[in-house]
Amino acid sequence: TLFAGFLSFQILFDSFNSLATSVSSENKMTSHYEQKFKDLVLSDIKGNSFAVSRLSSSIVIINFWASCCQPCLRELPSMVALQKKYDSSKLMIFGINSDEEEQEKNINKMTKQFGINFPIIADKNSKLLDKFSITKIPVTIIFKNGKVVEYSDGPIDFESVEFQSKLDSWIKI
Repeated sequence: TLFAGFLSFQILFDSFNSLATSVSSENKMTSHYEQKFKDLVLSDIKGNSFAVSRLSSSIVIINFWASCCQPCLRELPSMVALQKKYDSSKLMIFGINSDEEEQEKNINKMTKQFGINFPIIADKNSKLLDKFSITKIPVTIIFKNGKVVEYSDGPIDFESVEFQSKLDSWIKI
């Protein structure tokens, strides 16, 4: 029984250490993203440049995607609807496309197919993926006044009640 008690304590201790390590690495990544956001200048495929941290939008969503990624494509309609719903002074979405072949052609095709109404940035040579340490897609990083409020390394339904509720609370704060 003494051994069982020690074993239980060890399991609890290991779980706590694992959680602490996870929180610590999450804080490092959050800090990493916030630092990259601070000096981020994006140029979309139309030639417009955006100094992201100087935008008047309180919420900035950066979404990494590719035209060959089905989960990425499933997100696009809800991002289009989201950008329609909110004025750019409150919310700005940037799509970072990581296609390796026929990038401009694919971006134009997706823009027409989905009616994309937010800037699309062609990430040539994966410079932005590398800068943000993105290793898989889709990835969405949501900033409020330059601070990370959400990170998702999977598809998001931007029209879901849960997401809309979070977004409304971030905009009001």
